[in-house]
Amino acid sequence: MDMFTFDLHMHSHYSFDSLMHPKKLCRRAKKIGLSAIAITDHNTIQGSFKASEYAKDNNLIVIKGSEVTTNLGDVIGLFISEEIKSREFYDVISEIHDQNGLVYLPHPYASHTKLDQMDIKKFDVIEAINGRKLQWQNEKAVELVKTHGKIGLGGSDAHILFQLGCVYNTTETPIDSEDSLRDIIERGRSEIYQNPFITSKPLIVRANHYISWIRAKKYRKFVDRGMSIIHRFIPGIDPER
Repeated sequence: MDMFTFDLHMHSHYSFDSLMHPKKLCRRAKKIGLSAIAITDHNTIQGSFKASEYAKDNNLIVIKGSEVTTNLGDVIGLFISEEIKSREFYDVISEIHDQNGLVYLPHPYASHTKLDQMDIKKFDVIEAINGRKLQWQNEKAVELVKTHGKIGLGGSDAHILFQLGCVYNTTETPIDSEDSLRDIIERGRSEIYQNPFITSKPLIVRANHYISWIRAKKYRKFVDRGMSIIHRFIPGIDPER
């Protein structure tokens, strides 16, 4: 039986820290065998709208989404059609639900996520495996899903092409529309696949972060992190100089 696959977390160049053009992203997704993707750019849905223009040419379903920066951490809205205006956690959730979207908690154990201040019941789905997070973070996320009885999904969180689809979801139920994909998600009828050669590898994860910082012009952060690593191996060098 054919397996249908989907990756629900990725960024195009409409995000400040990604270089992927939506057209190339769609082509790559189809080339590696994905049936559907959700483009979740930071604080905008423009990337997913642009990708939808190329989706039919690639026989690919594109779910419109956005990863919104809130006062408590990131929140993804899936199946939305308008920009999310608020940046306050609970207001963002309300805006997503008002659009009949799904509220998705990405990388719950990221350093900037204030999980202890979030009402987990407000989330429709939780990201159990994230392609850019370390193994211990993903293991804790899996436990969070189980503890709260939530639907767990996987996402590559790709910011560069080679990482696209390093984590994805599979189902034997045919995906032929956004509605059929949403039904699969809400009923928990999928399983997560993780490519161990790409995900949860500290060197690859760190390299991905460095590329993102350069793209976002966070040069000082890039230099500071590099100097801290050098200082670890050569104590005589002052990282503040």
